[in-house]
Amino acid sequence: LTHEQLTKRLERTKRVVITGTAGLGKSIYLKYLVMFYTFNSNRPMPIFFELRELNEKNISIEDALFEMVNTPKCFLSRQQFSYALEQGIIAIFLDAFDEIDNDRRARYEKETISFSMRFPDMQIILTSRPSPEEEIEGWGPFEHATLQPFDLERVVDLISKTKEDDSEKERFIKVLRQQLFATHQSFLSTPLLALIMFLTFQTGAQIPDKLYEFYHRAFEALYYRHDTQKGHYTRKSYTDLSRDNFVRLITAICAITYFDGQISPHENEFKKRIEAAKDLEKIEVDTNNVLKDFIESVCLLQRDGLNITFTHRSFQEYFTATFILNSDVLDTFAIINQLISRQGFDNVVKMIGEMNREFIEKKWILRWLDLYLEKVKDIDCNKDLAKYLRFLRYDINIYYTNDGLSFGFTGKNENSGAVGTILHHLYHDEFRNSEFFYIIDEVKAKKNFQDIDKYYMLRDKVPYPIKK
Repeated sequence: LTHEQLTKRLERTKRVVITGTAGLGKSIYLKYLVMFYTFNSNRPMPIFFELRELNEKNISIEDALFEMVNTPKCFLSRQQFSYALEQGIIAIFLDAFDEIDNDRRARYEKETISFSMRFPDMQIILTSRPSPEEEIEGWGPFEHATLQPFDLERVVDLISKTKEDDSEKERFIKVLRQQLFATHQSFLSTPLLALIMFLTFQTGAQIPDKLYEFYHRAFEALYYRHDTQKGHYTRKSYTDLSRDNFVRLITAICAITYFDGQISPHENEFKKRIEAAKDLEKIEVDTNNVLKDFIESVCLLQRDGLNITFTHRSFQEYFTATFILNSDVLDTFAIINQLISRQGFDNVVKMIGEMNREFIEKKWILRWLDLYLEKVKDIDCNKDLAKYLRFLRYDINIYYTNDGLSFGFTGKNENSGAVGTILHHLYHDEFRNSEFFYIIDEVKAKKNFQDIDKYYMLRDKVPYPIKK
């Protein structure tokens, strides 16, 4: 859909979920939609709300919205507010459902759906990263739209609009068109990563192939950027910390705020996290100067009213992965098990695996497999393949598509779906040649499914049950 098509569809459907991976510009586009509604008199009045604020409150979405608009300068009774929602006078823009704490998401998913159903004439638009098991994409009353990755011409247009030196832009665009976009399309198709690559390109650094290397080199570029442009590499800062101590501090702060679920805390709360990081790393430095350096010198943080937020969550994830990898005191197995539930919403575990595959194999994968094998030791895969496959992924689907008969899984069993995603990411080539995929290919090829000796959960398109 184009922007015009989406806004026209909103007039009819009223409810849309927009998903996209990190860095694609979901929040930017949602704010653009708010501006579009603001300057079009025939559109409802937009209310923009960042859903992460619900992490600090124990109230409903409707109460939070009313609290936000009911200010001394704009007094609105609850009855008037409800009337405006009923008549479709107000359009609601909810940003970043994925930034709601894990233990609150189920509640607010139900609330959002219920809220939209109670006011059928109200337009409501919500953004999120894709969810691990496609829960958000399947919200009944909502239509689903996905932000598309950038193609070459859009990346060129993005780079052209930056305020960097024209000769540097021309040089980068030339390399893009020659081969860089073709070889690094998975990165360059994301606006954030395209800008990071341009930033590192200007420093003369080699173009990285791994996601974590992007953020490492982006930080290096930001750290040295100011003085590089002046012809030397002696970095001046408020803290005057060595580079190593500066990195240790930002790494600890990112991890502390990440584990606390703090994406955009109040400035006073953020300073408490800085104090905790200083104690953890045993670094003596003025807290206010640390905050100034992070905002002004390396631009990893920015002010948002009275709050402090990361310029992008991906930096917080990268430094958290670094912290876990370098820690001698964390229970890595317990930590990664906790993080697995977030998969699909962030990249911490994947980045740990890219940084040091042996580390995650020893600290987590082998221990997880030991526990897993203990649970399945009494299942004979040769005699009861269905029971084993169901233990892996809960339910099995056999269904018809345009390409013929297909085979897949739904649901998850004790995070096995998320674990499978991580294992597939780490061992993609090995998985493609594994016995597991051989079994599936054999089952598909036979079409009568004689090797599977149980009934399966079938989709509606299958005209008859497939059984032994």
